[in-house]
Amino acid sequence: MSQKEKDTRDAPEQRAENQLSLASLSRQVAAYEDIDPKSLHAYNELTRTTRALVAELDRAAGGAGLSNGRNLVLWCVMTHGGKDGLTPAELADTLDVTRASITGLLNALEGDGLIVRKRSSEDLRKVHLRLSAKAKKLIAKEWPRASQNITLAFSRLSDTEKLTLVDLLRKVRSGMRELRTL
Repeated sequence: MSQKEKDTRDAPEQRAENQLSLASLSRQVAAYEDIDPKSLHAYNELTRTTRALVAELDRAAGGAGLSNGRNLVLWCVMTHGGKDGLTPAELADTLDVTRASITGLLNALEGDGLIVRKRSSEDLRKVHLRLSAKAKKLIAKEWPRASQNITLAFSRLSDTEKLTLVDLLRKVRSGMRELRTL
């Protein structure tokens, strides 16, 4: 690829980086003393990185049918389900998403034969989720590759940096709880 092609390909990303730079954000919020431009800058970097990572992992998954969201749901059902399985409400709480958003994903997974819904024998109002045999086979095949791709994406960070990143993200999440009280 020529330098001109590289410059053209990177131009939109470079423009976005310039617009979201700390200096630019500082100018934009200068009139608001209670707004921290470094927080906005960190937020922008976090969301851009998350979107890019999820898009790249979905692309790398190819035609396997396991997008990042589907993979996460199946993994949660597999690891958090216990002997009875996980209820949709428990799954939504585990993933920190709304119950409405999980319903559509579960319907699609059930339609693809990856999730089985079973009524609770103790409380007929409750439905428990379990993986189908097809899902177990797909996870056994695709999970290692997805995990290798995640490992590759984080390979530029040292082990210490990875653990620091986790700690910092947990701090941010704990700060979000304060927003819920506003």
